[in-house]
Amino acid sequence: MFYKSRLVWAGDYADPENSGDNLYTMAHQAEDKLIVIQKKTECRFILNHTKKLFINKDTLGDIHPLSLLTCEGNGRGGGDYHGSDETLCGSWARDVISLDSTNCDYTEFIHGFGK
Repeated sequence: MFYKSRLVWAGDYADPENSGDNLYTMAHQAEDKLIVIQKKTECRFILNHTKKLFINKDTLGDIHPLSLLTCEGNGRGGGDYHGSDETLCGSWARDVISLDSTNCDYTEFIHGFGK
């Protein structure tokens, strides 16, 4: 259902949409807030189809990079990420992301989050 979907981690300091509200506010106002799908998969790669990059989940450090890479609003309020590769925060926001068992011959994305 969400395979190859655009993904953004919508923070409360994200940019406003055309409506004037940001995605964080719009999500909190929505009636259907969460969809849970229980599906066992053996997907070891996080794929960014927009940028043709992959992350091997077997090499993750202490901090999972997906929320940082897809966030909007880092650096605009309390609770921001400050550390190595801080400039990468949000660099995958709204890109087409999926999990897969193959890396699709994309380029490996090396990050320093949690290392």
